[in-house]
Amino acid sequence: MKRHGVESRTLNLNLMGVVYFAMFFISFLINSIRPIFYFPKMGLEFWHTMLVDSVYGIVLGAIVSLISFVLLKSFSILQDLSKEFSQLLGPLDVKSIFFLSWFSSVGEEFFFRGLLQHYVGLVPAALLFGLMHIGPNKKYLSWTIFAIVMGVLLGAIYDWRRNLILPVMVHFTVNFINLCTMSTQAHGAENS
Repeated sequence: MKRHGVESRTLNLNLMGVVYFAMFFISFLINSIRPIFYFPKMGLEFWHTMLVDSVYGIVLGAIVSLISFVLLKSFSILQDLSKEFSQLLGPLDVKSIFFLSWFSSVGEEFFFRGLLQHYVGLVPAALLFGLMHIGPNKKYLSWTIFAIVMGVLLGAIYDWRRNLILPVMVHFTVNFINLCTMSTQAHGAENS
């Protein structure tokens, strides 16, 4: 029985990887036909801007994660949702957490901020981002709302800095910290 759960989780993670790759590939393909992504221009400032925006992204992501941690400790509905995600994902090793965080942040940011936001605008892209984060029941509503708020934040910082690396790094940091927390929770539940 336990083996079936591991196989199911592995299949789900692989399927998620395919979806994130497809989002990135579609976005990249459209951008190669008609460049729409915001990145700094190549030149002397390119690497400096990429480094600065990466650091900004990690710091902003850590702040968002801290806020979500405080909210998690304050509301039982969020604690229940976190436990459900922990059970769904199960314990993950750091490598799996890293790759899941990286592929989801790159795929979703290139697709929602880089592509959709260009064509439909910030708010519609954020709403579509939230719709991608709808769960199977009402318990997931807080996750959907969080995704919409994050979609607006990520879209606004993308427009502000005009650099796709910034929302990618914020998204990566939030996912990485949250997945580490949930995986720790899953390890604790498995050991008890």
